[in-house]
Amino acid sequence: MRLRLCWQLGLGLALSAATVHAQEEELARQAYGLLKEACHSCHGGSGQQSGKILVLNHGNLVAARGGSELPFVMPGKPDDSLLWQYVESGYMPQSGSAQAKSFRPEHKNVLRKWIAAGAPAWKVREVEPVDDRTILKSIEAHLGTVNPNTAPHLRYFSFAHLHNNDQIGEDELRLHRAALAKAINSMSWERATVLPQPVPGTHESVFFIDLRKLGWDKPALWRKVTELHPYGLAFDEVRDETIAELAKSVKRLAGHGQQLVLRGDWFIVTATRPPLYHDLLGMPKTLSELEKDSHIHLDWKRNFVQTTPDRQLLARAGFAQSGVSKQNRLLERHELPSGGYWWISYDFKPRKARGDLIRFPLGPKFDGNPHPKFAFDHDGGELIFSLPNGLQAYLLVDAKGNRLDDFAPADVVFDRSAVSGLPAIINGLSCMNCHREGMIGFEDDVRTSDALGGEALRKIRDLYPPRDVMRKLVDQDRARFVAALDAVCGPFLKNGEDAKRSIVSFPEPVGRVAERYQTDLGPHEVALELSLSGREELKIVIRNKTELLKYGLGPLAAPAPGTIKRDKWEAIESFSLFQRVRQSLGRGEVPVN
Repeated sequence: MRLRLCWQLGLGLALSAATVHAQEEELARQAYGLLKEACHSCHGGSGQQSGKILVLNHGNLVAARGGSELPFVMPGKPDDSLLWQYVESGYMPQSGSAQAKSFRPEHKNVLRKWIAAGAPAWKVREVEPVDDRTILKSIEAHLGTVNPNTAPHLRYFSFAHLHNNDQIGEDELRLHRAALAKAINSMSWERATVLPQPVPGTHESVFFIDLRKLGWDKPALWRKVTELHPYGLAFDEVRDETIAELAKSVKRLAGHGQQLVLRGDWFIVTATRPPLYHDLLGMPKTLSELEKDSHIHLDWKRNFVQTTPDRQLLARAGFAQSGVSKQNRLLERHELPSGGYWWISYDFKPRKARGDLIRFPLGPKFDGNPHPKFAFDHDGGELIFSLPNGLQAYLLVDAKGNRLDDFAPADVVFDRSAVSGLPAIINGLSCMNCHREGMIGFEDDVRTSDALGGEALRKIRDLYPPRDVMRKLVDQDRARFVAALDAVCGPFLKNGEDAKRSIVSFPEPVGRVAERYQTDLGPHEVALELSLSGREELKIVIRNKTELLKYGLGPLAAPAPGTIKRDKWEAIESFSLFQRVRQSLGRGEVPVN
């Protein structure tokens, strides 16, 4: 009788625990749905600000933010949670928005209950895990199907750690795939676009490209990429004999010993900024060199002198209000011989006499300028020009036309979205995020200012066309870019219910990936990056292997877990912290480039 009573009591406790777990899962599912519906459009990344809340990134919501800043969500403490304070006060969703109109009191109640229950993590997908063995086996099978002459030129990009995360929705995975497609084609001079192809057997978590099709098969170019890759691993000598043999087979089939597999999100965020952005595009160090490039072949001085209303070789607009500068700005467009377009901005530091475009609209100074008296003196500029495949390339230069390899001076131009993690404009990444639809519209203020007269006024009328003419040029260039964007990103984004959506209605994918990538890593994310099953396995590994404590992983196993900064995880001396931990766990070694 006593045994039966104990058994019944144990069964009751088990059923009670299962019921609580089911209730928490349902509460988390409801909270996820509400956050996606009411908050995600403004707080979902891709350069959105408002406190950098990424509402569908559970780790970002509950992570400590450093200093005196509390997490957006304090599990079990709704009144101390910034997210609840915003919602409860009516500050969010923003008054007057469609989200606010559909947000009801019962929705507030769900969010409060969710936080009070400990803010349990949601599960938005059923996942069939893809591990190291699966990736190597799938790549081995794929290499076995291709021509031996093609194999050495193939490279692979893995999103397996994201695929294995059941807190990430399919729409977010699709954005990562689209971001990879946009990134690689935005750094190619080839006319044809290239779509990354999924490797069979990996559930679309690993993709491959042929370097030749992007013009990236130059000697040593890929080595520049892999030298910066903090997630590179070799498996030839790992304890798992099956994985070791697979790794050796893959290397043999590939025909080389270079790193074959790169982290996809790392590549998107790192290759779209200097130095790799310049390296992969083969961008010269000066503006004059680029103008002479066979793809460009631009003589802007001739265009300046010879432009007339009947022969619009150059079109300008100067305006006081700009989204990236506190000073006035000038944009100048040239038609390229190839049929593409070339835009250059002239930007100015504050309180500069010859930076006033109304008084000095006929710069810059150069030999042969017929109006040097009215030439402005600029401090830098941004280039936007069409690539042969229809997407855009970018270059930041100083006043002398020298390429900027870090970022543009903040007193000249700045990035309001801070998509790179800083307000500075980073060439490539910042520009892709800002110019998500191609060229951005503007209105000229110089042509109608009538500040000058005589020959100078006539030249102004030559160079600064009427607003409707400039609008048509902007619309034409935007249409060219959007068509290319649709061809590159559409196959990954326009599926199912989204099949008929306009490509510009989706978030800008490269910026969205950068936003998520730069958030701090919690125990769940770290576990998946280490190819572990999740937080619980990570806690066991840390407890059983005290060596990991010296790497600073102890807080990840605490009852109220901490986080790791992405830059700490990636910092490379001889190898990165990620590589050290993987090697310590016997799950890979640092590869030789």
